[in-house]
This record gives sequence, C-alpha cells and structure tokens, in this order.
Amino acid sequence: MKLFNRALYFLGITAVLASCDPLEKQSLSSMEAPSVFSDYNLSRYAVNGLYEAYIVTRAYRSDYAMYYGANTDSEFWLSNGDDERSAMCKYRILPTNSYLNLNVNDTFYPALFNCIERANVCIQNLREFGDIENKPQMAELLGEAITVRSLYYADLLNMYGEVPARFEPVTSETMYIPKSDRDVIYKHLLKDLQEAASLMKFDSQTTTTRAGKACALGLYARLALQAAGYSRRPDEGKVNTGDLGSVRKSTDPDLQPEVTYPIALAGLQEIIQSQKFRLFDNFEDIWHYFCNLKTTIDGEGAEVIYAMPFGNNRGKFIAHNGVPDKKLAPVMSSGRKGIVPTLYFKYPSYDTRRDVTCCFVRWDTSGNVDESNLKSEYCYFGKFRFDWMKDYPYNGEVKEADDGAKVIYLRYADVLLMAAEIANELGDLPAAKDYMRPVLERAYHNDAEVGAYLENLGSKEEFFQAVKDQRAFEFAGEMLRRTDLIRWGCLKESIDQAIADMNAFRASTEAEDGYRDAIYWRYRDNSDHYSAEVKFVKKNQDEPAGWNKKEKYISTFSQKTINNFYLEDPDQYMYRPIPSFIIIASLGSLKNDYGYTE
Repeated sequence: MKLFNRALYFLGITAVLASCDPLEKQSLSSMEAPSVFSDYNLSRYAVNGLYEAYIVTRAYRSDYAMYYGANTDSEFWLSNGDDERSAMCKYRILPTNSYLNLNVNDTFYPALFNCIERANVCIQNLREFGDIENKPQMAELLGEAITVRSLYYADLLNMYGEVPARFEPVTSETMYIPKSDRDVIYKHLLKDLQEAASLMKFDSQTTTTRAGKACALGLYARLALQAAGYSRRPDEGKVNTGDLGSVRKSTDPDLQPEVTYPIALAGLQEIIQSQKFRLFDNFEDIWHYFCNLKTTIDGEGAEVIYAMPFGNNRGKFIAHNGVPDKKLAPVMSSGRKGIVPTLYFKYPSYDTRRDVTCCFVRWDTSGNVDESNLKSEYCYFGKFRFDWMKDYPYNGEVKEADDGAKVIYLRYADVLLMAAEIANELGDLPAAKDYMRPVLERAYHNDAEVGAYLENLGSKEEFFQAVKDQRAFEFAGEMLRRTDLIRWGCLKESIDQAIADMNAFRASTEAEDGYRDAIYWRYRDNSDHYSAEVKFVKKNQDEPAGWNKKEKYISTFSQKTINNFYLEDPDQYMYRPIPSFIIIASLGSLKNDYGYTE
C-alpha cells in the first residue's frame, strides 16, 4: 500500500497542473521521480493510472459510448427528436452544448489531456530513471505509456480535428498553447508508435485491456491511413484562427502513402506472423466473448487486441447501444444508436455477420419479441445484448448501474482488412486478396462463395470498393465507420446514399416488384426466448408459413427520421468544436476552426 500511495502521489500532478501553480508541485514531484521510476512496481502503478480517462464519468463511459460514431451510412441515432443530444449526432453541435460544455475535468477533452499529461510525466521519467536499455520490463512500461498517450491523441484528433500538441510535461511557459497543425501530431504519433512497438514483445501482453505491441503496430496503420487520407482541415497556416478550411489531403511529404504505408504493412505483417492473434471461428462468438466481459488473449480470446479497460461494474456501452430488453434491463434506456436498416439488404443472404449485426426486434418483460415496438426505423446493434451476459448478468435495477463491457477498440479482423487495403494501395492485388480472404471465410463459411467474390475483384478500384463494403459489414456498430468515411473523402456522399436507400426502402411497397409491407419473424429452433429471426418478402414471393407477421411495417418508416439524418453539412462539421469552457479558460490561446461560433 505504501508503494501504491507513492505512485498515486506522483499521478496527482495532473489535476494540480490544471488548476494551480505548476512550478511548486513540479519541484515536489521531481524529488520523488528517481525512486518512483527506477522501481518496476511503482512504475507499474503509475502507468496503470494512465488509463483513468476510460473510466471517469463523462468521457468514454457516457460521451463516447453514447454519442460517438453516429451518423454514417451504417450507424445512426435512433431518436428523431430535436434535443441537443440528437442534434450533436446529426452534425449540429455548438461549443455551448449543455451535455458537453460542463466545467468539470471528467468530460472528454480535459479528461484525455489530463491523462496525456500523466503519460508525459511517466515517459519523461522512465527515459531518465528507468534504465530501459538494461531492464526489459521497464522498456515495456515505456512502450505501453507511449502507446496509451497515442491512443488518447488518436481519439482527440478523431473527435476535434486540430488540438494542441503536448508531448512534454506542462511548465509555466507551456500552460497556454494554441492548437497545432494536425500533421505535426500525426508525425509525432507515428514516430512514437514505432518506438513503442520496438520496446514491447507480443508475449508480454496477457490481457486485452493493456496496450501492447500489437496495439502499437495496429494503431500505427490506422493513423497512417487517416493521415494520408481526406479530412476537413484549416487552410495552410490558418490553424487556430477560426478558418473554415476545406476537405483535403495533407501535403506533408512525410505523411504520403509511399512513406508510411510500407511501414504500416510491415507492422501488420508482424502481428499476423506472430500468431498471437486469430479470428474467432464464428462471428457471433466475438460478441459472446465481449458481452461476458472477457479479457483473455490466449485460447478463446485471441481476436481482440485492445479493449477499453472498464471494470466489471463500470461503463455503459451495452446499456447505451444494446438491444433494448425490458426483462433484463427494465430501467436503463438502451438502443440510443442503431444500424441503418437498409444495411441489412446489402449483405449477401449467406453472410453470417448480417443477422448478428442487424437486429430488428427488441425484448419484452418475458424475454419474448416485443411486438408493440416492431418499427421499421429501429434496427439495433445485435452484437450487444444483455441476454448474452452470462458470467456477469446485468444488474440494471438501479438507473445508474453500469454493464462493465470493455469496448473493443482494435481486433484482428481490422488488422487483416487494413493490410488488405494498404497492399491494394501499394499495387499488390494478390496479397490484398490473401489478407481479406480469412475475414470472408469466417463470414461466409463457403469456400466457393469466397473464391467467386475475390475472383470478381480484378482491379485496384474494384478491390477498394470491396474494402469499403467489408469494413461496413464487419464493423457496423463498432464506431469505426465515421473515421473510415472521412479518410476516404466520402462522408456526406455515403450518408446521402444511405438516405436515398432508406427513401427507396420506404417506397418499395408501392412497386410491383417491391417488398410486401410487412416484417415476418419467428423464434429459432423452437426456442421461446431471445432467439428470433426476421424475414422480408417480395410481392412475387409466397408468404412464409409458420412465421409471425406485422403489417404496415415498411411504409411507416418515419420520414422525419430520414429527413433529420443530418441537420448541418457533415463535410463541414465532421469534427466537434472544443467546448466553450475550455476556450474561455485558455485565455485566448485556443479558437475553434471549421466555422463554429459561440
């Protein structure tokens, strides 16, 4: 306990620096630094403290889990209301938004920068006192600290676009600094992640809730793809001036694909060749693992590379995003975000991911299909389900009860699909197909279908379209889609296509060759609880015998839901504004770009 308290004392520097005179506390902490960061146990406690942003009340636990990722061509906010929560998911958000502009340190922006400051302290002192050249365990801790800092910065860039570059502990001179050009941060992170991976070993990682070597290598690839791709950026030299900017690629020579993609692919190949990770045999198995709060890597848990480290009684990801369940979660509101319903029809009928991902039903107080709530705009994330929580059954009687789900940030299927995308961009189509093949084999369970699919991809352009499709089919609900669409330069275009698809779906009952205006459902395998399947039937097909039916299903798709898919231009407002209380506290050093006004 004495060791633990000394480590906690050192970590306390962050909150102090945010509110008081930094010089006094810095000098006090530096007296402890040699003893803390020359000892493995104390250093381990300090690095453990870097993960705090994941568990504070308003950062990843509620803000990220509830709002991040909507609206895309795969996921969308289910409410068609006009409140601030709904509006922020529909690309209308002000710096004064009352859900985000809270002058407290546990909201997303300050919470992540607090932990970045902690990481800066750890990294600086591990380099100075950790003897990392001679102590492999201390080198691993340094690599982990660098990776965690990079994870936080990746999410800040995805959430806010440009932010300040803070890679050293705060001093009086650096207390107030402006935002940096995003390229400065990308280059620092990519260099950091290469170093972090070199300091760690695959075998050292035993749990998904610690950022290990594979996480560093996978995050490098993800950031390389983003840095080389499209995004809204202020014009050259106009960061932190309020500039509207434009959607464009970076012109920095160090971030071009020919520079970073070969490094990224080599890192992904390292992960693959390590044989540390593998795909689950069946797509559904991932989500039983997830819903049962597993964190093991060996054996059954070899697909998840990194997951947010919520405790088993902390975090609300399933509560906010799971299939609504009046039996097991009668108080908690769930299903805030869901699947764009028409995504269901884009999957091949034999793709096993479809019926796991797209759930058109919810459960009543007996665990049966809630027939009164079968509505065509409600397609839930079938991956996230209270009834799959067997090892730690959900305790949702109290309104604030958390579910403990460890949000999956990076898994092996993403490694394979990133490798496929990068290999294709580098001109190696045969290798790209080889990387994609295992993902398709798991999805289809049919070698002939896999072979035919890949055989039909005869060009770089056709394979790129396949990558776009497969990432939607594989990761829908996992909140990766928005960053993918942004870096591909097609965010608004893809959303507009989803809107057109939904309008066509709503009108399909009017066409002779369209759908019957109904949804059909039944319980699988004679089960009477939690095991329903659905079917949509064309007018020229016979109605299925033995299935339940709800009439007037498709034609009642809410037009308001479609019309309100975005309230402002997604290409302009793809990033949030920094909250007003942060802007005010910066004493003029920070200014929102992209056309945001107070």
